[in-house]
Amino acid sequence: MVKQFAEVRPQILIRRIYPHPVPAVWRAIATGKGLSAWLMPTLGFRPVIGTAFTFTTQRYGRFDGTVHCRVVDIEVNRLISYTWSSNVLPETVVSFEIKEISPNQTLLILSHHGFSGFKGWFTKVILRLGWRNLLRKKLAKYLKI
Repeated sequence: MVKQFAEVRPQILIRRIYPHPVPAVWRAIATGKGLSAWLMPTLGFRPVIGTAFTFTTQRYGRFDGTVHCRVVDIEVNRLISYTWSSNVLPETVVSFEIKEISPNQTLLILSHHGFSGFKGWFTKVILRLGWRNLLRKKLAKYLKI
């Protein structure tokens, strides 16, 4: 049986270690202030299952600049997951999981899944580059503030 091209690696998976305690990393990934500072401006974010919110950024091509999200899972200081969709991207799911390595060192695992077909594969390639850059540069810089 031949698998579809997009099914070979159906998700983005990125691991990064930050020299900061779990609560600091949690505030960066699970508060509107934190997300707005390093990811994109948020509107309506609350770390409560079922909460709908948006991220806004610049329009690009057919993308209207709005990412629609809904919190689907949360475990304080450990995990937050939300849906992620736009006018050009069917619903996918983003999850941030954090684990303490030591009192001042935290492992963050980002997964973004739900991509399918060639369009999904292409979108995944673009988003993987974006996530890597955001986690390596913007989140790291935000945590140093």
